[in-house]
Amino acid sequence: MSDNKTCNNNEFYCSNGICITSTKRCDGNKDCDDGTDEVNCDFVKCLSPEYFKCSNNKCISIDFVCDKVNDCLDWSDESHCHAKSLMRPCTGGEFQCADGTCIPNYWHCDKSVDCDDGSDEDVEKCRKKTSCINGYLCLNLHCVSKMWRCDGKDDCGDGSDETHCDFPLVDPEQCMIEDRKFLCHDHKKCIGVEHVCNNNIDCLDASDEGGLCNNITGHEKECNAINCSIIHECLRKPHGVMCVCPKGKHSENNTCLDINKCEVYGICDQHCLNLLDGKYACSCDPDYELIDNHRCKIKGDDPILAYSSLRQIKTFNLMTQNSHILVDHLQQATGLAVDELNMYWTIIYEGIQGIVKANKNDSTSPEIIVTSGLGTPENLAIDSITHNLYFTDAKMKHIGVCDNNGLVCTVIRNKNINKPRAIAVSPMDGYMYWTDWGESPKIARSGMDGSLSQAFITENIHWPNGVHVDYYGKRIYWVDAKIKIIESVKFDASDRREILKQSVDHPFSVTIFEDKLYWSDWSGKEIKVCNKFTGKSQKSLVRERKNRIYGMQIFHPSLFKSQKLNPCKNAKCSHLCLISPKKNEYSNGYTCACPDNKQLSSEGLFCYDTAVSYTLIVGTPRSILELELEHLGHQKVKEIPLKNKISKISAIAYNSLSGSIIIYDSKSKKLFVYDLVGMKLLDLLIPEIGSLYSLKFDNHGNNLYWCDWYRKTIEVVSLSTNIQITILNEVEGHIPIALALVPDKGYMFVAMKDNSRIHIDRIDMDGNIKSLIHVVEFELIEDEIVLNFDMVSRRLYFTDKRNNEINSVNEDGLDRKLIKTSGFVKDIVLINNEIFWVIEGSNILNWIDKNTNERFHKDMDNWNSDSTLYLTVVTGIDKHVQHPCLQNNGNCSHLCLLSREKKVCSCPIGLVLSVNGLECLPLKPCKSDEYRCLTGECILSQFRCDSKEDCPHGDDEDLLKCLHYIPNLCPKSQFLCHDKTKCLDKNLLCNNVKNCNDGSDEKECGPKHICNPVTEYQCPTGECIQISFLCDGNLDCTDGQDELNCQNHTCHHMEFRCKSGTCIAATWECDGEIDCIDGSDEHITCSTKKCKIDQFACSNGRCISNEFTCNSENDCDDNSDEYGCILSHAYISKPIKICNEEKEFECENIYGHCVPIEARCNSTSECKHSEDELNCGCQKSDFFECNNKRCVPKDWLCDKTDDCGDQSDESSETCNMHFQNSSVSILSAHKCDGYLCKNEECIPLDQVCNKHMNCKDGSDEGGFCGLSCQFMNCSHICQETPKGGKCICYHGYKVSHDGKTCEDINECENKNVCAQYCTNLDGSFSCNCLNSDYMLRSDKSSCKALGPPMELVYSEIDKIRSTSGDFKESKLLFSNPGVQISSFDIDIRRNLIYWTSEEAGTLICMDMQQENKVYMKDLISPSLVRIDWLTENIYFIENHCDIVVCNLNAKRCATIYNANVHSRIKAFTIDPLSGMMFWAESIWVIWSSPTTIIRQSDCSGHNVKTIINEDLHDVIDLTVDPIKHMVYWVDMVNSTIERANYNGSNRILLISTYHLPKKISLYEDKLFWTNDITGYPIFKCKVFAIKDVQCESIPVQVFAPIDIFMISQQSKQINATNVCHHIHCDFICTSGSKGPMCVCEDGSQVEPGAICDDAGHRKLPTFKIMNKNSNRISLFVAFFIVIILGLSLFYYYLYHYKKKPLKTSLRFHFQNPMFNNKKKIIQPEQLEPECHAYENPFNEDELIKGNVPSAPYGSFVNYNDERYIYESNSRSQHISLSVSEHEEDQRKKLIVL
Repeated sequence: MSDNKTCNNNEFYCSNGICITSTKRCDGNKDCDDGTDEVNCDFVKCLSPEYFKCSNNKCISIDFVCDKVNDCLDWSDESHCHAKSLMRPCTGGEFQCADGTCIPNYWHCDKSVDCDDGSDEDVEKCRKKTSCINGYLCLNLHCVSKMWRCDGKDDCGDGSDETHCDFPLVDPEQCMIEDRKFLCHDHKKCIGVEHVCNNNIDCLDASDEGGLCNNITGHEKECNAINCSIIHECLRKPHGVMCVCPKGKHSENNTCLDINKCEVYGICDQHCLNLLDGKYACSCDPDYELIDNHRCKIKGDDPILAYSSLRQIKTFNLMTQNSHILVDHLQQATGLAVDELNMYWTIIYEGIQGIVKANKNDSTSPEIIVTSGLGTPENLAIDSITHNLYFTDAKMKHIGVCDNNGLVCTVIRNKNINKPRAIAVSPMDGYMYWTDWGESPKIARSGMDGSLSQAFITENIHWPNGVHVDYYGKRIYWVDAKIKIIESVKFDASDRREILKQSVDHPFSVTIFEDKLYWSDWSGKEIKVCNKFTGKSQKSLVRERKNRIYGMQIFHPSLFKSQKLNPCKNAKCSHLCLISPKKNEYSNGYTCACPDNKQLSSEGLFCYDTAVSYTLIVGTPRSILELELEHLGHQKVKEIPLKNKISKISAIAYNSLSGSIIIYDSKSKKLFVYDLVGMKLLDLLIPEIGSLYSLKFDNHGNNLYWCDWYRKTIEVVSLSTNIQITILNEVEGHIPIALALVPDKGYMFVAMKDNSRIHIDRIDMDGNIKSLIHVVEFELIEDEIVLNFDMVSRRLYFTDKRNNEINSVNEDGLDRKLIKTSGFVKDIVLINNEIFWVIEGSNILNWIDKNTNERFHKDMDNWNSDSTLYLTVVTGIDKHVQHPCLQNNGNCSHLCLLSREKKVCSCPIGLVLSVNGLECLPLKPCKSDEYRCLTGECILSQFRCDSKEDCPHGDDEDLLKCLHYIPNLCPKSQFLCHDKTKCLDKNLLCNNVKNCNDGSDEKECGPKHICNPVTEYQCPTGECIQISFLCDGNLDCTDGQDELNCQNHTCHHMEFRCKSGTCIAATWECDGEIDCIDGSDEHITCSTKKCKIDQFACSNGRCISNEFTCNSENDCDDNSDEYGCILSHAYISKPIKICNEEKEFECENIYGHCVPIEARCNSTSECKHSEDELNCGCQKSDFFECNNKRCVPKDWLCDKTDDCGDQSDESSETCNMHFQNSSVSILSAHKCDGYLCKNEECIPLDQVCNKHMNCKDGSDEGGFCGLSCQFMNCSHICQETPKGGKCICYHGYKVSHDGKTCEDINECENKNVCAQYCTNLDGSFSCNCLNSDYMLRSDKSSCKALGPPMELVYSEIDKIRSTSGDFKESKLLFSNPGVQISSFDIDIRRNLIYWTSEEAGTLICMDMQQENKVYMKDLISPSLVRIDWLTENIYFIENHCDIVVCNLNAKRCATIYNANVHSRIKAFTIDPLSGMMFWAESIWVIWSSPTTIIRQSDCSGHNVKTIINEDLHDVIDLTVDPIKHMVYWVDMVNSTIERANYNGSNRILLISTYHLPKKISLYEDKLFWTNDITGYPIFKCKVFAIKDVQCESIPVQVFAPIDIFMISQQSKQINATNVCHHIHCDFICTSGSKGPMCVCEDGSQVEPGAICDDAGHRKLPTFKIMNKNSNRISLFVAFFIVIILGLSLFYYYLYHYKKKPLKTSLRFHFQNPMFNNKKKIIQPEQLEPECHAYENPFNEDELIKGNVPSAPYGSFVNYNDERYIYESNSRSQHISLSVSEHEEDQRKKLIVL
């Protein structure tokens, strides 16, 4: 986030705020002043040899290539690894083995084989390697320190360091007699005094012998002469005597003192006891044993070295030298610490920081214990007494400490710290040490509680890395990477010693164990070891090929045995107890500490809150999560128990006055409140909400605000009174879609959408339009936006979806700043200095520090990927907010709203404020000379349009309305011309003579509309409005009379009264759609439906037919219809389904809910809880799927910005394909609806000449700005531009050809504006409905049907079901087991259903009670039946190519159309109102695939036309819109739904989907369609009165594919006159486009009254009329026949089979073509006597009863003579019927009656 400036996508942002072009990044020149453009260029360009570029353009380290790990994610780093030629070249710091692999140079010739082929230790090559510049090269090619040369010890291993020694001169100060040392005369050696005069030459110059050495007599005299006391020892030397102290003592002030050998550096490993006479004794702790009187070796288990190497944590046994991988596949594991049970490590990877804990014995389940408040935690240390965990954080610049579970953490040091790296603790004395490699490098020390902080080592230190406390040796060890050295110092900072300098290249970490020093070296990627005192015996211990070694520690059980009691054991600290140095004898040795958001009490034990504790609330679709935001510590996540009472969470807000969370459930369309204290979920009891978005709470007025996208309004409900009002409606096409409240200032920010553009306005919280101010008006081209106001920084934050940004401005809309994000931001919240956001389709919580711009993110395991998430913040309860609205609701009777610094009382629809401004009273009538304001007040008409606002909201001065307002200056009997030049008598109006100069007396002269008293209300001013507009909150009458007396407004007994007073149809109550403007028709009791006697009441409130219970199907959708059922055979035979993984996707395991695999990731949810749409890639055609499965708009491809995050949107392959598939065009002026800048950028007109450069080239300013509108004479508005003035018009008008005047836009030319009829008005339009079967909805654009509720009727193989429009009732209409229903249609007003069966060759018409039927048989494959509800004619398709019309009343049929022999009619529909029918004809040509045409004709088959013949493949269904005269069709091959006018013009693609649509039906303004591949197989799409088609799935419970479906409601079959009434036709009368037509038996047409020619007509089908009485007679007759036939067959059997047994083996082929043509072959020996009969499931008796048993199935018997016989034994009968061998008769299906 920049301070004042942002860079474009093609620019690079320097750290100092300068923008440079991206092409200058990493070009070798420092273009940024700070040089940041040339940093990390090897990685930016992914240059070898350090980096490897994957096939997907990901860049990884070259070390990760061919390591058998998929680092690239596409395996390209592991491909071709067998080929040596493809291996990377070795760098300058590496040695190349003979097999091509690379190892560090340090490993070459180090006596350790590291190459697999051993080539690194080749004798000849190593002999030539003589580089040992800083050391001594031994003959065996070892390199040792020069200090070890000629020291008397074999350090080379071959003794070569002790040969040819050239002795340097000895400093006399280092060889004093007082120390019993003798300096040879040549100063080349210093020997002990006991070697002088011992008859052995020890000095090179023999100066230690000869002279007076053998003079015994003068020895005593000489000793006395030098006053050698008795305590001294007098010894002879060549030139006299010397007085020295005895051995074990040294001389000081002429006396001999005992020598303390324990002060000698390195004399003992651990403890040293000084003895007399210069003697001493070494000892060890009890867990160690003493070796060679000097070293201490630990007892018991083998010591283990643990170390981290970014990707792994390994262990190394120091005894057995065995290595083991403890934890693998890590990301950036650095710091490491170990105690007796657990190990801990830090992670720093791509914005994820944490401290991880794992059990040493089971490291497979690590846990991140510290998840928040971390920057770069580099190093760890464990306090072995309290087990507290200490760590450094270089980014945060502090030292932190946590308990070993990460539950409580705090910062203990944050002063004088710059870049802390390593840390070591010494719990025995309570101190800790850390290294700091910042501007002032040092080693620092403090108490382990943070006290007594001081710089410990500051001189000659540069890059201090690792540090370690050797408590036994009382020394501190550290490594310095810059000067390449290892040093140590005593605890008091004295006796600083250099341990090792040679063989140290880039040391990082260090640790001490026994007498060894271990350090990690980054150059060699190894761990080395040496003697901790001398640095000798150095060798490499562990080597890594790929990664450097970071943290390391040695662990052994004895190391964690404390020699000190835990002072915190009995401490009473409430949170943390830290060991501290003992400052005096009264010190406790501990200090209590508190987290950052708490403060320690005065007694030093307890912590209390100092600031408000914040909790982040995350709403997932079905749960609410609490995230306690710790500054430093463990992010606690807790799920709030909602107990499955909420189906789909779509918005959340926090009520800071009551401490509760407000939740919106978009499925039930209800608001709930969850009490965080009482932990209860309650219904807020607010009427059903349309489409809630941007839910916000007002803590100064106790009000709840939201945007209702369905109503296009801003709604407010008072939580004090539970009263809801609308405060802001759509403003001239600008729809409020999001908001943010600023309660302390009394205003709010509102995002308004106009088509695809969004601008942000500021307006008072009472919705007063006069207070509206534009604050953000540019660069927002979105579908949605999120707003949030930060009360701390006083800035408005909003999302920019197109650019993946979060923007912010100040309260005036200025000082715009941005934060770049990596996806579509779905919600944002602000907490103190941090901004939190979630991204669409991601389960990661992101946040950024507003001050430091440091980013963080956390992967939330509780969230499902692709879930829509919502955020809010719990901030505690507001106890100090003071506002009048919080005191007795501001004394307002209904709502108390904020308006700047004051409060305003407001009223619901139908009420108006009283004079005192507190109470709401019913509206009073305005007088004839008064105007009603929008708020209900009346003002004098003379005050309207007088340039002074008299209405509270200023609507009396509305610019658009005032443009057409003409005050009446004439008497009531006269008409005022619009130009106000004359008054005319009203009888002169509309007389075809223009009496007014402007002709206004002859305008609007159409026929006068007479109000329909049933559906319309006549205003006192004369105009007619819909009755539903009464009391809807809008002033539709000019005088506002439609909003008067709404409180007393009564409704008809067939109507429902809304709370606002509006009357709606009674059937609209609880129908699942909001019809009242206040939503009161969808009240709380709607959730439970009152079931009928023959219905079962489900637990969820649904009603189903009793037949659906205990049928092993979840008809209720909660399985309550299957509870308590006896496990019948049918139930047992249908176990829980196991999904086929190859063909099906399993939604949930409880009931085995499977959907076809095609339903997976198809953009809609077929599973109940949307499981099928989780973790999907891109599903929209205008989106691009990145390699990492992220989705970005295709407009972002190849824009030089890594929008994917993996560069896949910018790859050469993607860009080549993108540019090939897209045409690049220059933006021209006619394509810009605003102002076209010179750089071809298009900006809104209102940004031109506004004294701000909105064009990037500044071309929108200057020129004629300020001068261009002076002489334009625009009729509406003149907009200045640099090129001159430009006239623009108000909403609803367009500029005419003269460029100045404005003319009306005919909105009705767009057929999508209104669902049915449109009337154009001056500057506007109005929508109307067809007739009294419909009523205009509150949106005033779509029509809703009156009468009974609609039902979805559909077939499932052999059943016809129906589901109510609110999906709460389901019933079985008809069932005929075993016989598939091919087609059906319903005569809704007559309550008749028609259905066909192709297999049975039948068409049946029956009433819904199945009591009376008309039954047709002998048909050939009848299908696609349609009813003409006006003439009662039936149309159907026979044999797939003939259109047949029948009149069942007259029992007559005629074929009116015959398709070509190569054609097949696959879709068919009729429009009885226009007398037309439509069908889709698939035409087959030999050797070619089929093509389809759509044809049209009169309902008589006359006047056939082809209306659509292009781009059709397989049209499988048709439907029509008889009001707008449109035909709709489904093309299954294209998977599209299209429509066109009846004549084929204006063809439009409506829906293109992966769902493979199958059947369609149009109802009201929605198109319903089905498919076979989804779990929810019915969809509905709003296709009128909207800009784009909007679809959603319908939750209908189905258990088999839907074959046919339709919408049943009486308005679907528009009532009209039967054109055939009183018309005489010789055969059948049909409707036609020009009137009635007569159809003859042969399908020909004659005029009414004419006689048909009977020649050539086809044989008529058989008709049968059945009712209950006829059925009883049939039963008696059938019973009698069965008895006679049974006796006959019995005697025939006795005679024939007993006397003449069969000698020939016969085979019987049993086949019933009604049952999938399955055959069963039975041998005669398998049959038993009297078991040779099979039942016909389609006998009429059972058909009428509707309960035909499904088994055994009837069959046909096929004998060799090809005769077909049908046998039935339903009543032990044996009936044989012969069928003619004629081919046509063989196709007929016989039915036994």
